[in-house]
Amino acid sequence: MNTWDKIPTDCINIESPLPFIYYLLNLKCPGSLFDILTTKKLITDLGSDEIDDFDDYTLFSIDCNLTEEGFRIYDKIYNLIKSYVDYILELIKNKNEVLVKHFLQN
Repeated sequence: MNTWDKIPTDCINIESPLPFIYYLLNLKCPGSLFDILTTKKLITDLGSDEIDDFDDYTLFSIDCNLTEEGFRIYDKIYNLIKSYVDYILELIKNKNEVLVKHFLQN
């Protein structure tokens, strides 16, 4: 079900990962988390934002408006969102070829 490899990664900056995380979480293009969940009619809206920025870490929120069907399986939606965030963190952690390429260009 995960098609994370299809999402665009054209504004990546490894030195500043938070904008990259927000960018991916707020994408509304084909293959994005929003696209997958709305296509399955599980949500009507999805967004993320920074809550608080500390020296060592930053807290951010992910908000989504569930449909009735989405509410029935909210635990699966939660797991899918967690999987998506884990994927983003792996991209940043591993600095894979796509990230390195874009990092060198920026």
